Amino acid sequence: MDSLEIEKKYIEERVKVLRALEKSSGKKIIDRAADEKKRLIEKRIKEEYKNIIPVNMDQFFKIIFSDFEGINRITNFTVLEKTKNHLKVRMNKCWYAEIYRKLKAEDIGLKMVCMMDPVMNKALNPKIKMSRPKKLMLGHDCCIFEYWLKE
Repeated sequence: MDSLEIEKKYIEERVKVLRALEKSSGKKIIDRAADEKKRLIEKRIKEEYKNIIPVNMDQFFKIIFSDFEGINRITNFTVLEKTKNHLKVRMNKCWYAEIYRKLKAEDIGLKMVCMMDPVMNKALNPKIKMSRPKKLMLGHDCCIFEYWLKE
């Protein structure tokens, strides 16, 4: 079994666990799980990249769209604009969105995957601001990521 198959199994299990907890404890349990994941991801990012934080836009792009958790293996994206202070990316395919949508768990995917991005961005450089008007997880035709480095 390759790493993506293993990750898919983990996601399926997480969704089942979260749905069971949601049934017994209410919808807020998913928010609590996402809050804990945010805390953990922020800590991990700060530790993993402590020698280069705060990152510049080139470093940020490399980490977010290539290095972090092998994201470049499970996505397909096009850089629409890239300057010293601005980055705009169109993501045409996201493995996470595909998996969570097949499981009818887009709400969980949104909170446990998509909503981690602002946390990661802030951990890498709090001066990088983000907008994402379209999300594959929500059924849009793509994700649009736009970042600005405020100097």
